[in-house]
Amino acid sequence: MPVPSGYRIPTDTLAVAQIGTDEDGQPEQQVSIALTEEGFSPAVVVVQAGTPVLWGIDNGLEDAASGTLILVPAYAARLELGPGENSIYLYPDQSFEISTGDHRFYAYVKVVEDVARLDEEAIREEAGSFETLIYPDAVFVSAGASCCG
Repeated sequence: MPVPSGYRIPTDTLAVAQIGTDEDGQPEQQVSIALTEEGFSPAVVVVQAGTPVLWGIDNGLEDAASGTLILVPAYAARLELGPGENSIYLYPDQSFEISTGDHRFYAYVKVVEDVARLDEEAIREEAGSFETLIYPDAVFVSAGASCCG
């Protein structure tokens, strides 16, 4: 069972995805945030449902060279970020949280019907009251992974 982390997601700024097209002319959205010694910035990411997302995370942590683990419980995923710019490609259909592997920092990804028509205050309120959780390692076991080598 996950337990509360006690971390409150900062909501002062939002990173809102920009809708465009990929190299094949297909709809795609792009959004970027940074990971610094103060946390994710912005810590609230807004993306549109039904459109693939190219999400950039600029890892500026002091120890980034040794790799930074990011946890995405909604997708049972562990992602390793290197130093500098990292790209994640996803098809979100529901809002979710991410955290650093040490649970020091969290961000909230809000999935909306249309990024052109946002209720920023409602998004800030939702993200600010979201209860961040520490999930057990078992949540992140890959499908097909063996427990017994």
